[in-house]
Amino acid sequence: MERYRIDGLKKYQVALLDQMWMCETPSELWEFRQTLTPAMQKEVDVLIHLVHMESLEERIQGMTRFPIVEKLLEDIKKEHD
Repeated sequence: MERYRIDGLKKYQVALLDQMWMCETPSELWEFRQTLTPAMQKEVDVLIHLVHMESLEERIQGMTRFPIVEKLLEDIKKEHD
């Protein structure tokens, strides 16, 4: 599994991420999440989103066109004409 760099995390968030990376399947990650307090479950959810955003950032940096955004902007312009 590919690892990403996320700056500005607290030590406990890094520890959570380390435990999350040890999960080999989404089911294992879900089971791990279920062992945590509700507050820590929210932390895991945030970390999952951060990892997802980081993975998208790599792909986006290589893009020269953004068809979905272009379509949305086109639709907005049509609504205001």
